[in-house]
Amino acid sequence: TKWEAQIVKYAALTGLSTGGSKVQEYLKTLAQADQDRLRNAQRGLEKGAHRASAAPHAPNARAAGIAAVLDVGQALLKGRQLQVRQDARTASEMVGNLLQGIGSVADWRAKAYEETVFRGVKGVDIFRTKPMQDSLDSLQAMKLKGLRVMAFKFLLPAAMVAAFWDGVDARASWQRSRFWLSAVQAAGVLGTAFTIAGTGVATFVGAGTILGFSGMVVAAILGLIGALLTLASVVTVMLLKEDDWVTWLRDNPLNNQRRGKKPIHDDLKDTLQKLANAQAAAA
Repeated sequence: TKWEAQIVKYAALTGLSTGGSKVQEYLKTLAQADQDRLRNAQRGLEKGAHRASAAPHAPNARAAGIAAVLDVGQALLKGRQLQVRQDARTASEMVGNLLQGIGSVADWRAKAYEETVFRGVKGVDIFRTKPMQDSLDSLQAMKLKGLRVMAFKFLLPAAMVAAFWDGVDARASWQRSRFWLSAVQAAGVLGTAFTIAGTGVATFVGAGTILGFSGMVVAAILGLIGALLTLASVVTVMLLKEDDWVTWLRDNPLNNQRRGKKPIHDDLKDTLQKLANAQAAAA
């Protein structure tokens, strides 16, 4: 729709100010003539971006925008959950969700910039001489990479938090002799690793090549594998996981079936905290 295209364009225009310090650092490494050329390219890019029409179709930006709304909402819900479950896991998961939300918003801006300014403003459309055209296109690539890196800085730690707790759950399921559930949860960790790798390749390699293959193709394959593993893990865990109160009774140190086995709960405080969590989940 028209209003959606305008919002995407406004988000893309905010990307013009991103990476300014990197550009200035890069300028210092250039000769004076190249510095002047890059500054002219910067001015030409800003004028061209403001004159460019809003992209009527920006599917990647739309998908990223929806993901950003969902991730921010998840962070708010996790904050509400923290008021009930005041433990280290819920607190760290809330931080992870918050980082994920910020990273998703930054990713939305990067995709909006790519589909609106990066693809809509070319050096050949602004300048007549080949050196100026090349300078503007290089500046475009530099700014797009800066936006992607900014998003990656938030998405990486968020993914690491999620992977850590999936690993903790997999270990606990193994201790409970629920080996299938443990394997599925470990697959979730692997899926997160593939997703991180795919995002990293798209961010730092982009249109370059890896072992003769296009970086974006490699990133897409890694991301697809990660998404499939994560989706399969989430659905299977929902089917196999038991209620919290059943798990607490099973893990209870007083459970005769666990006599002689290594306790799952760290101490009495951990036992009582998990009991409170189970009661809150059942309420």
